[in-house]
Amino acid sequence: MLIRLVEPVLNENGEIKYSLGIKNVKSYSDNGDKIYHVRLITEDSIKYILMMNILNASPCLEFLNLGDKLLIFLNNTFDEQIENELFIMTDFSDPRQLKGLILEDTNEFKDVGYLALYTNWDNIKDSGIESIFAHEYSHLWLYLLNFRPDKQLSNKFHDCTSITDNFTAFFEGLAIHFEIVSSDLSKGELFREKALEQWDNALDINSWLSYRGNQLRYFGTKNNRFVYNALVDDIEKYQNYQDLHIAHITSSLTSPYHIKSGSQMMASEGVVATFFFNLYANDLFKNQYLNKEFYQYFNIEESKVTPFLNLYLKIIFVLSKIDFINEDYPLIAFIEAYGNAYSKEKSDLYKLFLDLTYYATISYDATSLFEELYQKGCRGIIEDYKKVLLKVRNFKKDIFNKLINNEITLKDGLYPNIWIKCKDQQINPVPWLDFLEQYVFDINTATEIDFLAFSKINLELSNQIINKRREIGGFKSIDDFLAVSPTLILGIDFDLLN
Repeated sequence: MLIRLVEPVLNENGEIKYSLGIKNVKSYSDNGDKIYHVRLITEDSIKYILMMNILNASPCLEFLNLGDKLLIFLNNTFDEQIENELFIMTDFSDPRQLKGLILEDTNEFKDVGYLALYTNWDNIKDSGIESIFAHEYSHLWLYLLNFRPDKQLSNKFHDCTSITDNFTAFFEGLAIHFEIVSSDLSKGELFREKALEQWDNALDINSWLSYRGNQLRYFGTKNNRFVYNALVDDIEKYQNYQDLHIAHITSSLTSPYHIKSGSQMMASEGVVATFFFNLYANDLFKNQYLNKEFYQYFNIEESKVTPFLNLYLKIIFVLSKIDFINEDYPLIAFIEAYGNAYSKEKSDLYKLFLDLTYYATISYDATSLFEELYQKGCRGIIEDYKKVLLKVRNFKKDIFNKLINNEITLKDGLYPNIWIKCKDQQINPVPWLDFLEQYVFDINTATEIDFLAFSKINLELSNQIINKRREIGGFKSIDDFLAVSPTLILGIDFDLLN
């Protein structure tokens, strides 16, 4: 792969120069229609040498190799040919993926996706490129595989602890798992640094949002913490809804007494990250090789395929089979497509997913059953625990057999997506910026804190809504939602979005 390193061109105010409305190309990020101006970094410059030293070492090298194989696969499979090059812009404020740039060296507009990376040239190691590179790069992969950003409906700040929408969760969850894999591949300074971090250290600099987020992603993903609902310790102490909303999103307080519904799990990037990390961590999936014809898609001989490469070639192939336009649950679509493509792995794959998600996407009753198991176990009365444990084991066996025999599907426990715009309340889509938007959320994945966005809904009514939703297996329509209480009909103001 040809790597093109570029640096931003600054205007007279010291800001990155940009143009608007170039061929109607819209950035992938919050920058809207800004198309940045850049210049090539020459190969003999110190910046080029420093960056390439990082990119040519683990873990970046492994992911560059995967990106190269993806482009080969796409060019061998589809009619439209994609240039085998990657633009990387240095000197950006924070890492992200962007689209469209103007190369001032030749006054050429490039309608391509590229990576914009933060680079601290005084100490390039402090830039965190090794840990974030694969995260941002995977976003570009999904765009090449026809991922649909217009299906990311949530305007909530996305984090591993938040519930957003199925597409944001998949997009970011896949990327988060690559962060963890990057640490695992490093086995050096980066790996030791992550391993030595304390869990949820909120008393010093690690209380800063992004630092705690890194800790939560690393430890929470490995320990499957994101299947549990986030808790807020004392709702009354927050003086406005915006502060309560952000506290809820970023809370690291979780409990096995409060398991997310299947729909909430599918809208949680932390849950998606946990699934993909466990897929990576299981040697069974890495070491199950295919016939030589499969590897010819990627122009590679089977004998040269490492277990790591083998797994991600299979994942790339499956991602190419997902219909991101018509699918509502991309993670479920991925699992079903993987099982169909690699039948020998299907049973183990399904079992992995079900164990991680407490069977919640298949059965409305699953979460209550597993919560009861935890309650009885903590009580310490052995006979009570044995009874519930036997019930759980029989339930799991029955559900799994029905699933493998195609009597039920992975979606049978999911609620419909019903999106509304709350006119009562505005939120900060990005916590550190001042702008506000009317809150948009799905009433079937909303938490009790989300429903408090309506000024006429108190905590008692919010919990009543949650309990009713669980009792009936999700609201099938907006009328089901409004029927919970006369207060909902008379006291809230919203627009139905779908």
